[in-house]
Amino acid sequence: MDDDQRSALHEKIDAELSYLMGAMHGISDRYRELGSGTGRGFGINAAYRQNNLNSGEPLARWATELATEAAEIADRCSAIDAKRALLKPTGDPG
Repeated sequence: MDDDQRSALHEKIDAELSYLMGAMHGISDRYRELGSGTGRGFGINAAYRQNNLNSGEPLARWATELATEAAEIADRCSAIDAKRALLKPTGDPG
């Protein structure tokens, strides 16, 4: 792998890590809202706050949505791991 390829791969990894940071913070907020209504109760999170464990509303739909989102995050993490593995033989930790 030459320097240009390594640089391009780093840019892809950095962009994906930025996305993942936001996704992980967002899902964390939604889980807090669903659990206790103590996250950031605005935007997409408002529905989770309104339907939290203490509301008496059905929970399966909301939990399933979060599980789907968590699976997508895990898939993206696996893709980053694979990209980082390409850098390891060059001595670059990624």
